[in-house]
Amino acid sequence: QFDGVDKPEVPVMIHRAMLGSLERMIAVLTEHFSGKWPFWLSPRQAKVICVHPDHLDFARELHKRLALKFYVDIDETTRTMKKQIAVAQEEQYNF
Repeated sequence: QFDGVDKPEVPVMIHRAMLGSLERMIAVLTEHFSGKWPFWLSPRQAKVICVHPDHLDFARELHKRLALKFYVDIDETTRTMKKQIAVAQEEQYNF
């Protein structure tokens, strides 16, 4: 209770939760999947990794074709394939 000049004032709280149920569902999904989203919901669905720098043109073409339907990135670095896979797993790509 907050005392006004002569009488106590009643506090007013304004609350509007237009997307409350959606927010709760996202929280449940996040907790259930521990942040590792399923393929259909993941913002990082797949990553194209090149076996050898000589095959980079094919990897770019594959990336272009897959990107029409999925969220796909490409790793064009000169790291070893093993390191590229480790980085993609660390970034939580599904495939």
